[in-house]
Amino acid sequence: SVDGVFPLVVANVLAAPLIEMAPLLIRRVESRGRLILSGIPQSLELEVRETYRRLGMRHIRSETRAGWAVVATQASW
Repeated sequence: SVDGVFPLVVANVLAAPLIEMAPLLIRRVESRGRLILSGIPQSLELEVRETYRRLGMRHIRSETRAGWAVVATQASW
């Protein structure tokens, strides 16, 4: 278990766990902090982005390579 908030949080796991862990991950992001998500199949990128958007994370940028996506977000608080 990790306590505290951080200016940068990185998670490299598959899309389903990223969606499930979304509320836990965003609680670790400090005000205006960034969250980088990777390990996302390109076909599920929008679903992951939408999950985090609903929780207050603003999409900054996405990149894909070989069918995998990385998503960079920033806290709106």
